[in-house]
Amino acid sequence: MSGYIDYNVHRELAFDDEPRIRPMEGTVMDDFIRDDRSYGNGLLDYASEEESDGQDALESLQHLITYWKPQSGDITILPETYSREISRLTGTTLFAEEAEKRYRLFQGDFHLALAKLERLEPLLVSLLRHFSLQ
Repeated sequence: MSGYIDYNVHRELAFDDEPRIRPMEGTVMDDFIRDDRSYGNGLLDYASEEESDGQDALESLQHLITYWKPQSGDITILPETYSREISRLTGTTLFAEEAEKRYRLFQGDFHLALAKLERLEPLLVSLLRHFSLQ
């Protein structure tokens, strides 16, 4: 910004320029934070290791994500048709994390989706028991 101001202050009017409106003397502070670095290699100046706070990217999104972990630890108790219906009703995306034995819920009304899954879990467990006995 300071380069633009300096350029226009010292530039003479061209024949097609209108007179510029200049601030009154003493009403504008000098740019005391001048950045005179060269931006020729702007992409090379980026150092994510220095600017990173060490926080996992998903941890920073905790206000947008929640998890459902079945009490039995078996994430296969949720049939695909039920997960699609919950996604359709709440606008939430359900992503199975098999290694952690949980579902990640994000987007939409994920709190409502979590409540539905928690209320549905006892029924799913009893259905699983019923079909495994047959």
